[in-house]
Amino acid sequence: MFPKPSVYLLIVNLWYFALPTLTQCPLSTQRLSYSVLSHRNQTGHWRTKLLMKNEVKINGYEYTRDLGTWGCDVNLSTTVCDNVETVHILTSVTVPPPRVTGYEFFPGIGFYKHHKEARTWDDAQKTCVKEGAHLAIINSEEESAVIMFMMSRAPEVNQWAFVGFHDRFVEGQYLTIFGEPLANTGFKRWSSSGQPDNYGGNSTYPGEDCGSIHRNGGLNDLPCSAKISFFCEQELW
Repeated sequence: MFPKPSVYLLIVNLWYFALPTLTQCPLSTQRLSYSVLSHRNQTGHWRTKLLMKNEVKINGYEYTRDLGTWGCDVNLSTTVCDNVETVHILTSVTVPPPRVTGYEFFPGIGFYKHHKEARTWDDAQKTCVKEGAHLAIINSEEESAVIMFMMSRAPEVNQWAFVGFHDRFVEGQYLTIFGEPLANTGFKRWSSSGQPDNYGGNSTYPGEDCGSIHRNGGLNDLPCSAKISFFCEQELW
């Protein structure tokens, strides 16, 4: 709380130390500076500025390291009591999880990994979760193009690959792995005019309740018990 303030500066410093070991590792010090500067302009509006810098010193040499993509939410509110104005600043920082080896970054779209080993849909999802990811959810033609490109580099695998949608609860009502209607994802182009067809769907053939993507970038339904390659996705945030 700061009575009648005009400028506020909040600084949080985090220190990390890597101590020398018997393997003669270099002595390194890493400093993360995180600052929030708020002030009220001449029109009475509050403005908030975020500053973040990462400084690293190794064996006496200093350099600034790129922090990558971080998310930060800043909430500022004021209260007035007995002519004393109090400013409240609440900030939260979101740091992306560390990337698992094998994921490729496509700017503006996301991180993807094409698992070429054949798995059922459920096993595929479990594999993605273990890596801090999930079965890929296609949201645009641009994202579909990324999957097409990655599949083109693996001509040895099946023409289909599992992705993150299904209609296990109600036939024909497709949901993503997060329970969102497929129609709300921004992409619902099927691989051909005859898809989805829930091929079979009888006592001798269980039907097709799990989602996949074809080499042409279109979606398709397949049996959840089928074993094909699959795509995992890690979000940009």
